[in-house]
Amino acid sequence: MEDLPFRDRAEGGLRLATHVRPAGGPEPLVVLALARGGLPAGRELARALHAELDVLCVQRLGVPWQPELTMGAVTASAGVLDEEVLATLHLPRERIDFAMARERAELRRREALYRPAHRELDVRGRAVLLVDDGAATGSSMVAALRSLRARKPRSLRVALPVASHKALQWIERESDGYDCLATPEPFGSIGNWYLDFRPVSDHDVMRTLEVVGREHANGKRRKELR
Repeated sequence: MEDLPFRDRAEGGLRLATHVRPAGGPEPLVVLALARGGLPAGRELARALHAELDVLCVQRLGVPWQPELTMGAVTASAGVLDEEVLATLHLPRERIDFAMARERAELRRREALYRPAHRELDVRGRAVLLVDDGAATGSSMVAALRSLRARKPRSLRVALPVASHKALQWIERESDGYDCLATPEPFGSIGNWYLDFRPVSDHDVMRTLEVVGREHANGKRRKELR
């Protein structure tokens, strides 16, 4: 078990880098960070592994009268519901559908902001490492995994600084394996395990993607000049 709490998300990514051993392949590894909170950890992990970096937008579905309680998550092309949570709520299907539609609208807004700064990486046939700052229920990561399967990667692994046992059981069924540094119980919320858990803004994401894009372009030019 790692020493907790982590100082911040970046430290979580740095500590992950000493444990993650992704499978090699003909193409460079792709690190996909769940935006927004997974990006600081994903950035550090991609640097340490000399991997390409991109983001994947995922929106958590909060219970209407208790938004901090997660009942599922959506990406642009996939959605998952936490049936264990929903069994206690007795929510009409139309309210669930409304919540999913609202969060997908937010996904479209964020994608429109992020993509001018960084093209979406093609992951077909490549080893992909999905990264987030943590997993309490696992629904966001599972939605990401299901979305990415349709893009035909060679492999899909998950890396997390901290997660609950429940989340890891779900992730294990949907992924090709995972690395997780700590599984404290009782888990509570992800923010419990970080000293600095301030929100990651859209501006933070766009700025990071711009820097990553410049670094990638400079790296390609240096290789061409050799």
